[in-house]
Amino acid sequence: MTDAPLDWLEKHIGFEVFKSSLDQLKDVIQNWELDKIPKEKVISIVGTNGKGQVTHELARQLKSNGFNVFTFTSPHQIKLSERFQFNGQPIGDEEMLSLFETVHKKLSQEEARLSFFEFLYVVFLQWVTESDKEFDYVLFEAGLGGRLDATKCIEAHLVILTSIGRDHMSILGHSLKQILLEKLGILYPGNLLVYNLQLKSLKKILYEYTSTHLVKTAFVPSDIGSDFYNRNNNLVRYVVTKEFGKNYFESEQSPLREISWRNKNIYFNSAHNLDGVRNLFQLLNGNSYNRSGTNIKYWDMILLAFSNRSTEELKSMVKLIESYPCLYNKIKVVIFDHPRALSFLQAKDVFKNIEVEKLESIQFAQKENVLLLGSNYIIKSLASLSSTV
Repeated sequence: MTDAPLDWLEKHIGFEVFKSSLDQLKDVIQNWELDKIPKEKVISIVGTNGKGQVTHELARQLKSNGFNVFTFTSPHQIKLSERFQFNGQPIGDEEMLSLFETVHKKLSQEEARLSFFEFLYVVFLQWVTESDKEFDYVLFEAGLGGRLDATKCIEAHLVILTSIGRDHMSILGHSLKQILLEKLGILYPGNLLVYNLQLKSLKKILYEYTSTHLVKTAFVPSDIGSDFYNRNNNLVRYVVTKEFGKNYFESEQSPLREISWRNKNIYFNSAHNLDGVRNLFQLLNGNSYNRSGTNIKYWDMILLAFSNRSTEELKSMVKLIESYPCLYNKIKVVIFDHPRALSFLQAKDVFKNIEVEKLESIQFAQKENVLLLGSNYIIKSLASLSSTV
């Protein structure tokens, strides 16, 4: 499967890297007058896990209530165009490429260099501001953190915080406090922050920060023992019913995405860090297992497709999965082709007692229940191996 916009982007801009300053991006946005979206129409979603679920579910709920909605999300699963959507439909490849060319030419004339993510963000803003589509809301899913994330450049009136966990620690910090403060850095005075953090220590930090920065807050409680996915949907329910006064339609999302690979249906979840894996296995092991979108209680094979992460985190994720022996028969680490994927040699070095196999070599019986976990980037690799997703 070809992806012309992604090929263009990697050729002209490069791969995704983090930048420690928003100054140049802010100058571009202001000089090009891309900051004219009224903040009353802007909603930002930040957090370690659950951002994508909340963003897509909120967009669906708003559309079901008659609103027109632009969404900016990351990462994509199959095609780059998934990141730009209007009312749930992705931008066309030709339109995206045309915007790429226009923005790139303008940036070159000004000798401005943006990162992969910043470039996409500017292109998205260009798409929204130039569009003849009438819209009511624009949803921005933050890419990394908040304080230095590109999506901070357009102020939102409402910010949703999904969760705080240890991920991207080399950039965001090694403590939950540091990570939370980086996420909260997206806020402006007068914003409303909707959240459902569970830890009292984090709620205290959040209260102190928002009080100092004149941010209004709304805590969304969840039932004791409720799973991660239900807590995320409760955030959406609160925003739709309490802040907008609209109807909430029961969620159609499933934590497990069913995909067809080699003429067989398998299930995928993008749990790619320790907290994400923990949340998923608590769900699969609990009474609410049917919320996963399947009644499967036992997996013949769990395939782990990791990006290049620390040895400690990789081992911790596997150790956590191994603490649920009642849920599976066999684990394999899958190696796939992507610049940010874990290499075969790295995997063999880290996982001494687990089979490591390249994606194209994976075999399973038609009757086996297979669960694939990890990086979203593996979905494109599946598709490129003559798969139907």
